[in-house]
Amino acid sequence: LLKHVFLLAKHLKPALNTAAEQGFGAFMTVVRLDGAFGTTRQNGSSAIAGGFFGLVKSLNLEWGGVHCRALDLTADLSDTHTATAILNELHDPNHLVVDVGYTTKQRQTLVAEHQPVR
Repeated sequence: LLKHVFLLAKHLKPALNTAAEQGFGAFMTVVRLDGAFGTTRQNGSSAIAGGFFGLVKSLNLEWGGVHCRALDLTADLSDTHTATAILNELHDPNHLVVDVGYTTKQRQTLVAEHQPVR
């Protein structure tokens, strides 16, 4: 599945970049881990799901104008909350955020912190 998504992204590149130049282009992946990027092991972590996050991070760097977002939604979200989360992220004006997780209690993102070298 991941290989197919990589190939799909390759073929979508021209159209999404053109759409971004004309107003709005987006590429989004959605996985169902735990809403916390697989850190709680609630539904088990998946190397394949991690590949989707890596792909979106790479595309975000390469496709400057395209809104790229990777979502991790807990399986406990209702269909309505799932659809709402996807639409909210699709229309989120903050294009600096790439990875977003949703549990039944909160929306969370990843933040890089500086750690001194020892």
